[in-house]
Amino acid sequence: MLSCQHLEISEFGTYSVDMGGKAQVMTLQKCAQCGKYLSLDGSEISTERILGRGGTTKPNMRTITIQLNDDVYEKLESVIAKESGNNTYQSKIMSEIVALGLRDYDRSVKHH
Repeated sequence: MLSCQHLEISEFGTYSVDMGGKAQVMTLQKCAQCGKYLSLDGSEISTERILGRGGTTKPNMRTITIQLNDDVYEKLESVIAKESGNNTYQSKIMSEIVALGLRDYDRSVKHH
């Protein structure tokens, strides 16, 4: 029997997840076919690790999907790995990078 490919999502939300003794708030999606919870990178999260729904993240957060070339992706991955500390979430770093990029893009458009 082939394993589920998690192609259809039935639920999407913010959850508190036990990350080895420390709770972390993260966005999870639930597979419509097998019912397993997945992180945004596709890693399966066992239901035993899910402490509860909701968290301290802002309710107006949105998720986007983008395509990046290999060079940009590797640079982004490197920055996130370098900046990720025990108290900083990767999604917060990503939001800051996007906000800075938008600000710089806006500045460059106004100068042309």
